[in-house]
Amino acid sequence: MDNQPPGAPRQHFENLVRDRRHNTPMDFIHLNLPSCCLQRLCPRNDGVFLAVTRKGYHLILDVHQFRPNELSVKTIGNEIVFEARHGQRNEDNGLATRNITRRFFLPSGYNPLSVVCTLDLDGVLNITAPAPGRSAHEERQVEIHFTTKRRPRPPGRNNRPRHGGPN
Repeated sequence: MDNQPPGAPRQHFENLVRDRRHNTPMDFIHLNLPSCCLQRLCPRNDGVFLAVTRKGYHLILDVHQFRPNELSVKTIGNEIVFEARHGQRNEDNGLATRNITRRFFLPSGYNPLSVVCTLDLDGVLNITAPAPGRSAHEERQVEIHFTTKRRPRPPGRNNRPRHGGPN
């Protein structure tokens, strides 16, 4: 082992990544949200982390105690409503029942219809909404997605590929 003093950055990093199950989403949020874009970053001690950046609204919830079918996210007006429920379960030294409802307000100008949720295998729920739209007169590049599937062609047509598409 090298001769770094206790508390050195390397030791801190090793402690963070030793067992990812015990880390919070905040330990890794900097990988997805560059600091130059951060307007507000609010760590809380209840497994909820909120960041509002130029790119958009990013809410992270630690929901590892729940199964995917026990989670619900909906929007009501400019609110995001998160609900999680599970019945009685054996845990550590007894039984546990959980019922959680949280309401979060989208900042002014955000479209509730654009809210997207993802749940990862570690039990981290990401709720995101893109920043309010740009002016209709601004130019933006629209990405073209190609698929490997081909549409079935009607009988009697030749099967040569058309120009401009993937072969």
